[in-house]
Amino acid sequence: MHTNRSRLAASVLALVAFVALGACSSSSKSSSSSSSTTSSSPSGGGDKAAFCKANSDLDAATANASNPADLQKAFKDNDAKLDEALNTAPDEVKADTEKLVTAAKQVAQTGDVTPFQSDQSLQAAGDHLNTFCGVNSNGSSSAN
Repeated sequence: MHTNRSRLAASVLALVAFVALGACSSSSKSSSSSSSTTSSSPSGGGDKAAFCKANSDLDAATANASNPADLQKAFKDNDAKLDEALNTAPDEVKADTEKLVTAAKQVAQTGDVTPFQSDQSLQAAGDHLNTFCGVNSNGSSSAN
């Protein structure tokens, strides 16, 4: 049974990493308010500081998820933050952000975390986002 538990822990870490990517599937044009002092760059370019802040906020929101139901709730509760991450994602991480956000939105709707347990590309995408923002998979700074 420990194997199943470690798979869940690994999938939760992957989800946490990908959540920071943003929401690629929901309506990304419905939110016109941008919090903080971010210079909204029209599609293309993104805003690394705003993106990494959203990533950090999502990491914090999912940090205590210990089962699929917790993760589903965290993603539902942070749908706007997923959208923010997607909307501010710089070009270098946009594709991975979209991939992860799509998966996170599916988890929010269905509670099924299977893709995060079986799709290695989601783990790689989450790792890419964390590296881009200079954090480890647990959200702590990697102090490069």
